[in-house]
Amino acid sequence: RIGKDKDFKKMVAADPALIARSTDGQGNTLLHWAAKNGQKKIAKELLRNHEHCDPYAKNNQGKTAVDVAMDWNYLELAEYLKEKLPDIEVPEGAGPPPPVEEADVKMEQLA
Repeated sequence: RIGKDKDFKKMVAADPALIARSTDGQGNTLLHWAAKNGQKKIAKELLRNHEHCDPYAKNNQGKTAVDVAMDWNYLELAEYLKEKLPDIEVPEGAGPPPPVEEADVKMEQLA
């Protein structure tokens, strides 16, 4: 289960190359998954093992872990990753869509 950072640290210590081998069918790395689930401790551990983790990797949608964290509204984690990865490009307007006001929805329904 993601979030067990102590167990994760043990796994990585036993086989650091596991990080590089762990990519899903959509191109998401372990760092993408940590970002999607708001797991800052695991993201930190992955960045510590930078020789096995490409923090700039993009998934099949062209998104980095920073983009994924923003998409899932883990803005603190996204800011942390941007701080640690100063060269990362973040598209303008990236992140979760603004909340839709109920009045806006009713106006659209009337049109």
